[in-house]
Amino acid sequence: MKRTLYSKFNLAVVGVASRDAKDVALNRVHFAADGSTVASNGRALLAISPPQASKARSFPEVETDNAQPPEDGVGLSLGDVNRIKRTLPTDRRPSLQYVQMTRCKPTEVEMMTTDGKTKQKVAGQPARGKFPRWKGILARARRKATKARICVDRQSLVQALQAIDKACPDRGGFNPVFVEVGDMEDSVVLRSHNYESGQTAVGIVTPLSVVDWLDESKWERETLVDDEEEPKPKTRRAARRLEE
Repeated sequence: MKRTLYSKFNLAVVGVASRDAKDVALNRVHFAADGSTVASNGRALLAISPPQASKARSFPEVETDNAQPPEDGVGLSLGDVNRIKRTLPTDRRPSLQYVQMTRCKPTEVEMMTTDGKTKQKVAGQPARGKFPRWKGILARARRKATKARICVDRQSLVQALQAIDKACPDRGGFNPVFVEVGDMEDSVVLRSHNYESGQTAVGIVTPLSVVDWLDESKWERETLVDDEEEPKPKTRRAARRLEE
């Protein structure tokens, strides 16, 4: 059986997963059958494509047990995913930065990491219910994203948003930042308001000059397609929050 591997970068989606334990549909990381991962908090959604096969095959074959998630994927709790992250070896060789699914049953999912000599396994119960039909959500969002295309330095954008977050702190879960964009050559304007002090924060992130736009990957072309099938009520509500 072909090994089911996820890279350490696949686990990064835990950062946008819902922290609300009552949010059954989104309080999880979703492990898809193709090796991709996805998570959402209802306002943001992030998916990471499967590891590149030519690079993942260097992961040591120290475990004979292998499992594959069901066709519609499987979810793990945020706690389990963070436990898996902590078992990744301190040895930073790229060939070791993977997680292998060694068991996937209705009552238990098990993941394994290794430094090439010893194995560490983390097991947890699969999340209840179904994750929203994320492929269609992303496909429709990308199809509508035609007004402007701007490339900025990622760290500069993160730093600006973190500074605004401190200047305009959380107000009961209400954290609006108003983004104003022009053409590809124009700066992105970020505006927010501090409801406690009455102050306003205004910042810009200058664009990066790029020769070619990021090409659409084969995974995006073949996987992120609009699924017209009607989701069940609970997942429909979660999906609607992302598309409103």
